[in-house]
Amino acid sequence: MRTWRICLTIGIGQLICTLPVAAEETAPSQKKVVTADYGPAFEQLVKLGLPDAAGSTYIKASITFPEDRSHQDYSYSQYELENRLGNAWLQPQTDDERKTRSVIWKGSTVIETREKPKPNLLARVFARPRKNKGSIPIATFEDVSVEKELKTILKKINQLGERSLFDESTWSYSHSEANFCAKLLIIACHMHRSGNATEGNALADRILKSAPDPERVIDTIIS
Repeated sequence: MRTWRICLTIGIGQLICTLPVAAEETAPSQKKVVTADYGPAFEQLVKLGLPDAAGSTYIKASITFPEDRSHQDYSYSQYELENRLGNAWLQPQTDDERKTRSVIWKGSTVIETREKPKPNLLARVFARPRKNKGSIPIATFEDVSVEKELKTILKKINQLGERSLFDESTWSYSHSEANFCAKLLIIACHMHRSGNATEGNALADRILKSAPDPERVIDTIIS
């Protein structure tokens, strides 16, 4: 228990220490350049238990779970990424014999899936939806551009605006904003670890510089 607490404290400290020093003000016409690299901080998150997206591909996954496993989420909040292009990370193939693939699902869960065989033309015309009666989720995967996804997420953040997502007075009594920022920071971590450092740094920079309490965001991830 003591070792775990030490690692937790170090992880938080190193993440906060990687926050870049505020740059000097520039003319409005000049583009803001993100120079901070959050790679070492993200490595600490992985060491503390966050699934590692190294070598993974960003995808849109359609998964049919076995009848006895429920992964439905009926909760709703204004802080949702309903227009995301993707929703998962496909990890490198490790089990050729069983032909299964590991997927990082909902940010912090790794599930083992079996890829659904591609049907021929007749099967596409006459096939009917079937329930998955097996023990392993059946999935289809479609590659998604991380660069385009970043634009989608930043657009959502801008829509929420400073008066909602990053309002300091709201943070004093509500957990929804910090939870949403934590989800975004996890996405940033996966982007960076998968080889998309530019996108990962940009998203992390936007969240950690704008959040009234960035340490709370980080603590939400690893608590």
